[in-house]
Order: sequence, then C-alpha cells, then structure tokens
Amino acid sequence: MSSIIAKGDHFYAIEPNECAIVCAKADTGETVWTEQRLFKGQKALHGGVFWVAGEGREYCLTDQGDLVVTDLSPKGYK
Repeated sequence: MSSIIAKGDHFYAIEPNECAIVCAKADTGETVWTEQRLFKGQKALHGGVFWVAGEGREYCLTDQGDLVVTDLSPKGYK
C-alpha cells in the first residue's frame, strides 16, 4: 500500500495498476493529472511509495528502492 501526500488543495498518490502518480483535488477527489514516469516504465512491485516532504520538495522512495526527488504541483511534476 502506498502513502498519500497532501500539498495545498491537492492529494498525490500512486495508482498501482497503472504505476502512475495521480494528482487529485482534495475537496472533490477529481483527478487533475496522472503521470507514469516515476517508475521509469517498469511495473511497480506492489504499487508502494513512501512520501516525505521537506525543503519545498517531495521525496519518494519506491518499492523498487529508487529515491526520487520531485516537485509536485497541480500542473504536473518535475
């Protein structure tokens, strides 16, 4: 199971079947965007990600052992 991170008025989580980050509006749950680059085209083992926020960025440890530094926003991620 993956953790969820809240930033501003949005939630960010992993959709395990698609191996994608999902950005959703916190008030309605409406999907804003999905992005599959996090797992570099590989299937997630269990769709698990552990998120930590700090210093204006989000750090993501995937279930494959990759540590990814991201900058999440409703417009996408870097």
